[in-house]
Amino acid sequence: MNIKQVIQEIKTKAESHAQIKQFSLLTEQKISNEFAFQYPLLICYPSTFTITDDAEVMYFDLICLDRQMTDQSNMIDVYNDTAAILKDMLSMLIKD
Repeated sequence: MNIKQVIQEIKTKAESHAQIKQFSLLTEQKISNEFAFQYPLLICYPSTFTITDDAEVMYFDLICLDRQMTDQSNMIDVYNDTAAILKDMLSMLIKD
């Protein structure tokens, strides 16, 4: 698979997940308050690519974000939900 196919596969899985409201392929520079996101948000960040004689190894960071209330009263729920989403995504990607 090439990089474009891998990213498309991650996007397809994210868009099929019941809890994820938005998927974005972003760089660190683009993660800011200037963008209007829908939460929970799954961000795919291509981090490292290694090419050897035998293979191409691609590493991607998956970051899941959700809204935190001003008083932080939902902090445990945010941790729980985002961890569950990342676990689901890992499971879906490994299965295929």
